[in-house]
Amino acid sequence: MDSRTNKVLGLDLDGVIVDHTENVIFLAKSLGFGVKKHEAATDLLKTKIPEAAYEKIQESLYDDPVVALSPPLHRGARRALGFLKTERWPYFLISRRRNPPLAISLLEKQKLWPRFFNEGNTFFVNEKADKNAKARALGISIYIDDQPSVLNALVSVPHKFLFDRHSAYAGLVGNYRVVRSWRGFISALRG
Repeated sequence: MDSRTNKVLGLDLDGVIVDHTENVIFLAKSLGFGVKKHEAATDLLKTKIPEAAYEKIQESLYDDPVVALSPPLHRGARRALGFLKTERWPYFLISRRRNPPLAISLLEKQKLWPRFFNEGNTFFVNEKADKNAKARALGISIYIDDQPSVLNALVSVPHKFLFDRHSAYAGLVGNYRVVRSWRGFISALRG
């Protein structure tokens, strides 16, 4: 990725910018399920616990204001966003959050809205295929997400990165590059 010509970045919110790991572990435990850090990744969590419990966790994470406004940012996220803004990399946030106002409130609480994200570069969609349609419409050529299933659905995006902080998907092969940190992602963009 040595040139920014025609490079437009797409960023996922949950699991990439915002870290839900501890909340997932806590919520799963409250429902009677032991989940380790590497098992808290969304695509894996679906396979570790019953669907009803998974849905209850998702509802708490994204719709319960107390929980939804509590997660921290992933280490290095703010600094990386500062780099992207300073270097004038064009970027967009595309999230499948079902409750956009609560997501915006979290971004405000974390002091990312309107400094890095605003009505002009933030989009909320319903399905994985909708992420692809929005990415295509925005001309996104590089996308970072924490779910292999989402990256697989982004057929219009030529350069994809899997944000896998806890090595949840070690050994999984896909048409994406794995990064374990924001520093690793920025290094890949610079390289």
